[in-house]
Amino acid sequence: MSVFGLGGLLRVRTFREETAAAELGQAERRRRERRAAADDTLQRLAATGEPVDQVLFHATIASRLALSSLLAERSAEAAEADRAADERRDAWSAARRDLRAVERLAEHHEERERLAEGRAEQHVLDEAAARRRTDGGVPGRDDEGTQG
Repeated sequence: MSVFGLGGLLRVRTFREETAAAELGQAERRRRERRAAADDTLQRLAATGEPVDQVLFHATIASRLALSSLLAERSAEAAEADRAADERRDAWSAARRDLRAVERLAEHHEERERLAEGRAEQHVLDEAAARRRTDGGVPGRDDEGTQG
């Protein structure tokens, strides 16, 4: 049986695909965290009540300004996390596609090897049968003439 000549490339592509999948998982986790943080800030901003006196009015205004700034920051972080996750997904898709190409070559190689082994085995059986016929052997009997 011959060795698959692209075995090293298959291992490298497998490693790249596994690495890309892990990076995609991390990017998706960061995306969820950033989205949750932005949603939390938005809910906090929406939950600020109506002021009942002058001091509370100024405190509410300051709180809303701070939360608005925080929301803008967290929304930007969430958008960046979305972009990064999309890039990681594209990288994983490319790595997976490259791996599948080499895997298909390996599968074809294995199939050719199985066929070659089958042909070699059949050739040996055909030669053994031909030898028995030319040596005067009778099919179904061993060398001593007894039923086998």
